[in-house]
Amino acid sequence: MFQLPDIVTEITQMLRRLIGESMQLVVTHDRDLGPVRADPTQLEQVIVNLVVNARDAMLEYNLRAGRDAKGRLSLATRRVSAADVRAMRSEIIPIADYTALIVEDTGAGIPPEILGKIWEPFFTTKEQGKGTGLGLSTVYGIVKQSGGFIFADSELGKGTKFTIYLPVHHGAPGESAILGKPREEAASWAGGGELLLVEDEDSVRLVAERALTRAGYSVTTASDGDDGLGKVRGRLDSGHMFDLVLSDVVMPTMDGPAMARALRQIAPGLPVLFMSGYAEEQLRREIDFENMYFIPKPFSVQQISSKVAEVLAVSAGEKKL
Repeated sequence: MFQLPDIVTEITQMLRRLIGESMQLVVTHDRDLGPVRADPTQLEQVIVNLVVNARDAMLEYNLRAGRDAKGRLSLATRRVSAADVRAMRSEIIPIADYTALIVEDTGAGIPPEILGKIWEPFFTTKEQGKGTGLGLSTVYGIVKQSGGFIFADSELGKGTKFTIYLPVHHGAPGESAILGKPREEAASWAGGGELLLVEDEDSVRLVAERALTRAGYSVTTASDGDDGLGKVRGRLDSGHMFDLVLSDVVMPTMDGPAMARALRQIAPGLPVLFMSGYAEEQLRREIDFENMYFIPKPFSVQQISSKVAEVLAVSAGEKKL
C-alpha cells in the first residue's frame, strides 16, 4: 500500500520538464488521504499519459488562437469519503472511501460527440502519424485493473478534467502494494546493456525510458527515425555500439521500418525490437530480417522490461525465443 501523493511528488519535476516553462503546473494534495493498493509504476504511466494529453490540448488551443504557448495544468489528490460518494448519487461508483486524482487543463475542451469515444483503442483526433490513440485506452485499462474508476468532464473553450477514483485500502500494514495481475517474470538476463529508444510519443518514450533505466539499462532516446539513425552513426564513429534498438513503427519524417533498413546497411547485426499497435504479421510483411523482434502496444512497464531482457538474452546466445 502507498499514498498517491508520493507517486505524484516523485515525478513532478519530470512533468514540469514535459510541459515546458511557458505552462504553469499546479500540484495540490489533501491531508489524511487513505492508502491505495495498485502498481505504482503503472500509476506513473497513467499520470504521464494524462499530462501529455493535457499539454497537447493546450498547445493546440494556443496554436488555433494564434498566441504563444501558455496554459495551466492542475494536478491534485483529494480525499473522497463514503459520505461524499453517497451524496454524488452515482450509479457507477460503489459507496466507499476513495483517494481521487484530478488532472485538469485549460485547453479547448473535447466536443461532446467525441467525449464518449476517447477510451476506445486507436481512437485519436491527432493527424495521421502523430499518436496511435492508445494513450487513454491504456489509462482506462490500468485504472480498471487497479479497482478504480475514471471520468472525463469537458467544456468547449474551458478545458478538460479527468478524475480517477482509487478505493482506499484498509488492509494490514506492510501488505503488498500490487493489485491485479502478478508481475511478469523477466527473462534470465542480468547483463545490463545500452539501449536506443526511438519513439515520437512523449508519454510512451518517458514511461519506457524510466522503466528500462530502473531495470538497470543505460538508455539513449530519440524522437524519430532520423534522430535514431543519427545516434547509431555517432556510436559507429565512437566504436561503441548499442546492444539493442527499440523503435516505434509509425513516426513522422522517417518511420521505424525505414530506419531499420538504413541500420541494416551500417550495423547489420544490431537487433531491433519494434513496439507497435499494429499486428506483427502486418509488420513482417513490410519488413522482415534477422534479429527483428516485436512487442504489441499497449504494454506494461513489466512487459517491456521483460521483452528487452529476453531479446538481449537471445542476442547473447543464451536461449531462443
